[in-house]
Amino acid sequence: MSESTAQVRVQGEAVYFEKILMPAGSQLRVQLLDNQLADTQQAVLAEQVFTVGAGPYEFAIDVPRAQLRDGGRYGLHASVSMPDGELRFVTDTRVPVEIGSNALDVHVGRIRLHHVQP
Repeated sequence: MSESTAQVRVQGEAVYFEKILMPAGSQLRVQLLDNQLADTQQAVLAEQVFTVGAGPYEFAIDVPRAQLRDGGRYGLHASVSMPDGELRFVTDTRVPVEIGSNALDVHVGRIRLHHVQP
């Protein structure tokens, strides 16, 4: 695989502890963010949206190696929305992600989602 097409896969599991069953058609959105670019549009390096039902929710997103910097600081943001788009669960802070210069697969483990009152 050439350097220009190399990908790094970031994977984990999003969970919430409330006993709430999300309806069919709900969506999990996971974003890998470049913390140095803060709240700009360029901060989102990769994004994946999955249709989900009952949790916990496994995810895997790929980010092009060319978008990563040596010594870069990255974070994950995840949210779960109802089929109509209404937000129900979200990470309360960015989950730190360390991506080594030779990494191909990064496992972040479980990330906690917090309930958003409708």
